[in-house]
Amino acid sequence: PLSGFLTGVNEVWKLNSFNIPINMLKFPTDPGEGGTAQEEDNVISIDIDINNDGWCVAIDWAAVAIQKAPLPVVLFHGILSSGDVWEPLWETELEKLGIPNDGNQNLGELGSIQSNADLIASRVTSSIDRWGVKKVNIV
Repeated sequence: PLSGFLTGVNEVWKLNSFNIPINMLKFPTDPGEGGTAQEEDNVISIDIDINNDGWCVAIDWAAVAIQKAPLPVVLFHGILSSGDVWEPLWETELEKLGIPNDGNQNLGELGSIQSNADLIASRVTSSIDRWGVKKVNIV
């Protein structure tokens, strides 16, 4: 458990901040291609007056802010190529860095602009659902 102390005085709102190591939080596991991320519950407990000193406090709100979470990366190959271009180097290196990624989309060697745009839009949407994020990086 992480420990810290609330500070403040009577009748005055006070902001208390605590750093929580990222490895103490639960994140959704990758459901795989076509899957949808399932939420994970994180329980944060605040014990008040554990020494029985008679201190009363109200907690108005709490938030966990993650400062530097990497966005998942969706990789699309160029003309006359395939999704195989990303393995082993790119996908392996991104995984070592803990960055979720997907380079499996094959656009075809000479697909039309409209066809490729439809495939890219579909893959971006499914990747957003897969990892439970609002946006992804596209390479």
